[in-house]
Amino acid sequence: ARWAEAPITARASPPSRKSATRASGHIDSAFRSAMTDQGSDPAAIADAVGVTLWARDTASRQMGMELVEIAPGLARVRMRVREDMTNGHQVGHGGYTFALADTALAFASNSHGELALTASATIEFLNPARLGHVLMATAREQSRGGRTGISDVRVENQQGELAALFRGCSARLKDVRILGNGPSGA
Repeated sequence: ARWAEAPITARASPPSRKSATRASGHIDSAFRSAMTDQGSDPAAIADAVGVTLWARDTASRQMGMELVEIAPGLARVRMRVREDMTNGHQVGHGGYTFALADTALAFASNSHGELALTASATIEFLNPARLGHVLMATAREQSRGGRTGISDVRVENQQGELAALFRGCSARLKDVRILGNGPSGA
């Protein structure tokens, strides 16, 4: 599914605890409804996971990230490099690029509805991200079996230049869905 293509905002404001709790209840109910209405439709599950996890992902929103697209085994997340994200060399700090790629990995690996966490990851920085660049991280699952998965993430700037390549291994928690039982579904 295609997500919002609106211009990136400077910074998302965090929801209050009260509104986050209210939104979480609404999101949980929307997820359950989608699961009931769509049965085992992978695209509907991915959409519901995207809505649910994005509502809970305060860290990514605070960094100005936006979920652009989610589908089974695929996610696209973008972020504008702000001045507070540059390092002493006046280029984008690699930690932010890593966080962007890791967020895309998280949405791709969780898109099937099973709770997955990053177990390990590596990144190769190929071109510097500059102040004002809009980075797009595209994560694609390469392998998914047992309780692990491997995804590759390409991070490109708005001109399509490759900024980084990231490979992450995700681990799914046994019998834990995004909602319903376990740490994320509590």
